[in-house]
Amino acid sequence: MLYLPTSLLTGLVPSLARLRDYPWTGHATLMGRRPREWQDTDTILARFGRRPTVARQRYAAFLQDGLARWRRPDLVGGGRIRSAGGGNRGSPTSGS
Repeated sequence: MLYLPTSLLTGLVPSLARLRDYPWTGHATLMGRRPREWQDTDTILARFGRRPTVARQRYAAFLQDGLARWRRPDLVGGGRIRSAGGGNRGSPTSGS
């Protein structure tokens, strides 16, 4: 399962690189930039490697890949936009 921070998806934070220093998400803590005693980073990072440096690199790559998949053109304009006939016409999933 992939969780992409809302602040990144909405454009509040323009990039994954800038998210490392953004104080209002747990990402900065996972990346070792903003220590918080109450946030458990070991459980997440352990899924990506034994050494924190390697785990953080793999975690960042995992997020980058997920972000690229989230921005697929065939998924743009969902919900009310597509229902009203807008969105990405002519894509493989649009039926035209």
